Amino acid sequence: LVLWARAHQAAVIVDQPGGTAALVLKLCWDATIQIAYVPGLAMARARDFYAGESKTDPKDAFVLADIARAHPKRLVWLRETSADRAQLELLNGYDTDLREDANRLTNRIRALLATYWPALERSLGDRLDTIGGTALLTRYPSAPQLRQAGAKRLATLLRATHRVHQPEVWVEQLLVAAKSQTVVVPGAETAAGLVAELAEQLHRVIVRRQLMEKEIERAFFACPRRASLRACRGSVPASGRAS
Repeated sequence: LVLWARAHQAAVIVDQPGGTAALVLKLCWDATIQIAYVPGLAMARARDFYAGESKTDPKDAFVLADIARAHPKRLVWLRETSADRAQLELLNGYDTDLREDANRLTNRIRALLATYWPALERSLGDRLDTIGGTALLTRYPSAPQLRQAGAKRLATLLRATHRVHQPEVWVEQLLVAAKSQTVVVPGAETAAGLVAELAEQLHRVIVRRQLMEKEIERAFFACPRRASLRACRGSVPASGRAS
């Protein structure tokens, strides 16, 4: 951030409208100091026109000040963010992080399953990153373990604990895939342990995202300006699937 004089009045120029700058923004608003934001793309393009290849704080401060001086129309003057909107932005930001964690964990599990039990990975399909799928893999993370558990035990787990719709059909598909492979790939036992661990982590993330959706909904409908906030990008996230 940099200080800049605008019409004989001090102003603050920042390169991010929130996040780590939140405290500075609040202090400026409380002190009735104007604050402006240079969008990230404009900042990145402008940086290329100044000496020095590396990105440093002193260079960024100089670029911000020079943009404010030479191109004031590129500045976005910020208004104070209300508490309810700040809450929604914070919750949605955290949900975005959780979604990225879920994608990372899902991809890692798929990679392990595709390496050691490819038929099982295909059979899990889009149910792998669900409450039921992760619960199943946490308890029985390999084709041999699924075969040993048997159809009745697997269906009971899914129906009683996680309310999966028609678990018998899915379990039959999984067991057919599990029984189709007779070759044991070296390292399979270690891979099963990793799948179980990753599935447990993914399960917790999915459950947290479901709770997060309810938190965001409560915050949204408690907001007196929800009509205008409804148009905000990402106001209500897509939650993790339940089964």
